[in-house]
Amino acid sequence: SWQSLENNTISLYNLAHGSYSVQVGDKYDENELFTLTVVVVPPWWKTIWFYSVMFLLIFIVGYGAYKKRISDIRKEEAEKNKLKERIAQIEMTALRAQMNPHFIFNCLNSINRFILVHNTEAASEYLTKFSRLIRMILDASREDFVTLDRELEALKLYIGMEAMRFQDSFQWQIHVDKDVVTEHIMIPPLMLQPYVENAIWHGLIQAPSDWGIKSLDIRVYRKFQGIVIEIKDNGIGREKAQKLKSKTGDGHKSYGITLTEERIKLMEKIQGVKADIVIEDLYDDLSQPNGTKVSIIINS
Repeated sequence: SWQSLENNTISLYNLAHGSYSVQVGDKYDENELFTLTVVVVPPWWKTIWFYSVMFLLIFIVGYGAYKKRISDIRKEEAEKNKLKERIAQIEMTALRAQMNPHFIFNCLNSINRFILVHNTEAASEYLTKFSRLIRMILDASREDFVTLDRELEALKLYIGMEAMRFQDSFQWQIHVDKDVVTEHIMIPPLMLQPYVENAIWHGLIQAPSDWGIKSLDIRVYRKFQGIVIEIKDNGIGREKAQKLKSKTGDGHKSYGITLTEERIKLMEKIQGVKADIVIEDLYDDLSQPNGTKVSIIINS
């Protein structure tokens, strides 16, 4: 519809931003028409540039807050892990502090027996080996972990002492496969000794004199991605040993083995190295108990 203009003026209100065409004509001459183009520019806060800048700012602020939160979480986790590792190290130290007196007590017991039977030469030789072993233990006592070759060296001294104590009533050997580099494998000090002690005391020594050749075999070999430390004896086996212990009223679990199991669990927390212990009962051709095999599997 055409509208008459008062005072030759026109007012356009409340137009949204955009482009408009306004036709103006002479009411006395319909042929006199011309078109005005009116462009309404949006305010700066409604421009695409403003929206883009605001979106970019919001994204930067949000991303910065996200990165800071992630950094805070990682820092908290790192502090928690550091605290857990420190606690595990303290627990490992405490267990090691218990382990050493337990082991030393057993060795002193053996020396005492030699003295009681007036075997001074054997007691002297035993004491010499014991002093070497104690020096190795003291050197290792300041460390949470030692190399496997050092552990095996200490184990050789210990088994030699036990063989002396029991008058060489059993044979023993330690074999390490050629592809195993024992200098690169770290384990807690005296980790193997309790299992060897169990094999000797509760397996081999408890076997009767007509048992045949008693033997203790320790083998270290590689299996898949891990290292296996195998301790095998041909003694009376766990079931019969347990019966003998119950008869003597000694029904508690080996103190040294209990401590070792705890230390192996802590080894995983501290070093991230998982170790599994598999205990297998062995039988002869007549299905009679014929020893025990302990496999300590260290997965790298």
